[in-house]
Amino acid sequence: MITKEFTKKNKYILIIYLIFLFVYNNIAFCQVDKLLSENIYIDPKGFFKIRPPAGWIIKEYSDDPRGKVDFNSSPSQPLAQIKIIGQISKFNSIEEALQAERMGLDRLRARLKQSGLDLQGNTELSNMFNKRVIKGVNNIKGKLNQEIIWLLINNNYYTICYGAPPDLFDKYYSLAMKSINTFDPVGKIGAGKEAEQHTIASIIRRAQLYIQMGQKETAMKILNEGLEIYQGNKELINLKNQIENP
Repeated sequence: MITKEFTKKNKYILIIYLIFLFVYNNIAFCQVDKLLSENIYIDPKGFFKIRPPAGWIIKEYSDDPRGKVDFNSSPSQPLAQIKIIGQISKFNSIEEALQAERMGLDRLRARLKQSGLDLQGNTELSNMFNKRVIKGVNNIKGKLNQEIIWLLINNNYYTICYGAPPDLFDKYYSLAMKSINTFDPVGKIGAGKEAEQHTIASIIRRAQLYIQMGQKETAMKILNEGLEIYQGNKELINLKNQIENP
């Protein structure tokens, strides 16, 4: 009799515990859910979908042929930012992309050193989204922390970057990762010509960033490197002429 009553009591305890877990998990899910926007952001160029942090400001690049968007924590500096770029891939494998990103990091480190900035970073293969990905970590002491994910899937190449000054980086890190984990590559299929357009757009954007930093010589070097590959490209030539004839 005592054994039956004990068993019955344990069953009630187990049922109450399961109900508690169900309620707790649903409350926790709702709390996390409220941190992200109710609206799924769908890339107008057709490359990806994601739920950005609730209340963050969306900045699109309508004149860029790639899928590109920034989610900013505030309308002005200092701010935390999630940047996503989707484009037709010029790489045939993740290993080829890894080599290119490492070379890009080395070039960026050398160029920033000319401005007195010490960029520390590394780029390695990892796993995310049930895929092999490239993960990078970049730091400029006291100025900027970044985590970057590069994903190659369905002939598309994605860059997902979270960056901010060190204090904001830590403050928003958990929220940014929750958002990034909702990233969904749509799987747009493009042709070789479109891949070329996307690569040229990337070259132009990098050159423009160096122009804004006052490093016109570096911008010219980037454009000249691009013109070695895409000889006679009007967009690259026009930007080069603007630098040479301000």
